[in-house]
Amino acid sequence: MRITTATSRDQDELSGASLCAYVRSAQAPLLRGLVHQNGGFTLDTQSGLLVDRGYAVCADPSRTLGFELADWCDARVASWVDSHLVFSAGHLGGWLDPGGWVWLDLVRIFSEADRAEAFALGRAHWQEAIFDLHRNVSLAVTPWEIAVGSESVNVGER
Repeated sequence: MRITTATSRDQDELSGASLCAYVRSAQAPLLRGLVHQNGGFTLDTQSGLLVDRGYAVCADPSRTLGFELADWCDARVASWVDSHLVFSAGHLGGWLDPGGWVWLDLVRIFSEADRAEAFALGRAHWQEAIFDLHRNVSLAVTPWEIAVGSESVNVGER
């Protein structure tokens, strides 16, 4: 599913950086709609397509934007997207948590074959979960091993 609002002719004329800029600046209302309707999204900002395969993992927690859904402001979201996608490999993720907070992240997509690497990055970034795009489910990153004294204790099983 392509979420850009450009016509096919416009999309043919937009390419590379210009398409990315179009996606960044024009999509806040559509992203809000995806959060409302689907609970979230993962977007390839280069193509304008929603990603539906692999595992999405926050690529840089220091660049995350979080706010209550009731406080969504299209201008704020567009500004965040414009200023942060320059650091991205081209994927933007957003989701609505059970407490009513929206989280926007630069995300890294891992293939099915790289599932273990996706979990490792999630653990390294202290994430609660990664997202399985094919099955449309969050996968808990915990348990991880935590140091207790001189022992390492596994706090659960995957």
